Order: sequence, then C-alpha cells, then structure tokens
Amino acid sequence: MRFFLSAVLASSAAAHQMVTSISVSGNSFGDGTCVRVPLNTDPLLSLTDKSIVCNVGGDKAVGRTCDVDAGQEITFVWRTWPDGSRNDPISDSHKGPCAVYMKKVGSFNDAVEGDGWFKIWHEGYENGMFCTERLRNNGGIMSVRVPQDLTAGGYLIRAETLALHQAVSTQPPQNIGGSQWYVTCVQLHVHSTGGEARPPTVSIPGYTTPDHPGVHYDIWGHKLSLPYRIPGPEPYVPTSAGGGPRRGPVNPPKSCPVSNANWCSRPVPGFSDEAGCYRSSGDCWAQADTCYREAPATGNKGCKEWEKICEGYNAHCAKCGAERNCNGGFNRKRARARGLSSVGEEKL
Repeated sequence: MRFFLSAVLASSAAAHQMVTSISVSGNSFGDGTCVRVPLNTDPLLSLTDKSIVCNVGGDKAVGRTCDVDAGQEITFVWRTWPDGSRNDPISDSHKGPCAVYMKKVGSFNDAVEGDGWFKIWHEGYENGMFCTERLRNNGGIMSVRVPQDLTAGGYLIRAETLALHQAVSTQPPQNIGGSQWYVTCVQLHVHSTGGEARPPTVSIPGYTTPDHPGVHYDIWGHKLSLPYRIPGPEPYVPTSAGGGPRRGPVNPPKSCPVSNANWCSRPVPGFSDEAGCYRSSGDCWAQADTCYREAPATGNKGCKEWEKICEGYNAHCAKCGAERNCNGGFNRKRARARGLSSVGEEKL
C-alpha cells in the first residue's frame, strides 16, 4: 500500500495541480480533510464525462465534513505535489481562468452530476494576467467568500482552474477539446441564521462546451482576443435576505486522537493481562493498516504518527508482561512523551 501511494505521488509530478486542503477564516483543517482528493493531478479533458464534476473518484463521499458559516471566507490550497514534499509552483504555461461552484445536497452520497450547481466566484483575464498566473504568484492560495444568504445544510464546493496552453492546436483532436481542467470538491456544512438564497443553477456536465470562446482560446497568438469570456454562468450575487453567520465559532471536524485526511483513529480497548495488552496493540496496528490503505495523494503523515504510537504500545506490553503487571489501558500521552511528533493530531 505504501508502494501504491508512492506511485500515485510520482504520477502527480508533472506541474499539474489539485486542491489539497482548505481553511476557513485562516484556520486550516489539514491536508486532505473534508476534501474528495483526486487520485492524482492529471488534467481532465472531457466536458461530457461525469469526472468533470468532482474529478476521478470524486463522486464518492468522504468521512469528514468541514463547518463554515454563511458569509465566511474559505481558502483553497492548490499544489503540484499533493503531499507537499516539493514546493514546485503551478507551471507558468498553464494560463487560464478560475472558478468556484457550490451545490446543496441532502446527503453527501447524492449524485454529484446534474443540475443544482451555482457559481459563487470566477476570475479570468485582468490587468495583463490570467487567474492561474495570479494563483501561481500567490503560492497556490485561492480565497473566496461563501454567500451570506445561503440556507443552512450540506454543500459540495467545487474549485476549478482551466489551462489553455493546448486549447488550440494544429494536431487533431486537440484543435477542439485540448483544454485541461483541474477540479476538486470539498464537503461543507454551512451554518446560517436563516438565509433564503435561490441562486440560478446549471448542470455539470453541461455548464460549458469545448467550442466556447473561453475554452477554445488561443493564448499563444501575437495578440490575445479580448475581452476574455470566462466559461460557465455568471457568479451568484448574494442578496440581503436573511442568512449571515451563526453566533459562535466554527468547529473543526470531529476530534480524533490522530487523523490523516479523512481517516480518524479510535481508542484501543483496555486489557487485564499480557495477552489482552497485545490484542489491544494489534487493534492499533490494524488501524494503522487501514490508515495507510486509505491515505490519499496528500500523504500519510498521520499514519506514520499513529504507527509510532503503536510501537509505543508494543513496548508497553513487553514491559508490563515482564513485570507481570498488565492491567488497565495504554496512556497515549505517555507514549507521545517518548519523543513522538504531533503531526496529524487534532486539538481535542
């Protein structure tokens, strides 16, 4: 499973990109948390395939959802190396617009494709630069504001960038359909004091076409065709009807002793003898296996953290067995005091 993760990361090393984490009002939820992390950073080329909605595998729900208040700022972190092992910027050839969409869902198991998507922000070509150029200069940081009049509930939020460097080519089939799309979806629960937003919605796929002038666009000509037309609908303009933030802080996803992306550890059972101690330690190792198996392209730092704790539990069982005094449970804080890092652990 660790070899598989390495292969995934290696395939992501082509200066392509994905969203790897989000923060709300400056507070980060951590790598991969609440994110439907794509398998790799490869671009999407088909506007009719359902993967254009939330990327390959993005139609499946993840186990964690992040809270945000209506009207709060949400920040997306785009990386070319999803695990952050290298800080390579977005390729300077990947010029194009950016956009963010949302969709209200009754359940995160609902189908992602189809109607219900509304755009909350976009940016195209301004002051001599495309949005992706500004994103590159800003270290991959993209911030938008959640509409203040949204009704409370579950939402998918979809970040999108479009690279136009192969949008127009003399080599079929790239003369139409050569644009490269990069999209990532994140699960949110929006808290609101009673918004009544009814934004006009579009279907994805279906929100734009390969021959749209902003999709089939030549960035290599001697003179750009301006003004540039951003694909998709116009962004929703919030009203003043209801909504607004709730009174109280935004909470992080449910606390875990140790977490990695959307995986959460759980306390291991107590024990009354040496055999029980090793069974409890075995439970820890079984969780570590699950963590590594489920680790997305954003990495497995939290799994390594949990593995170190399991090693401490094994040492405890050996010690209490030798002393014939195995009774009770593990002290995770004591194990951590052996010098373990706190990477991947949430504040309790």
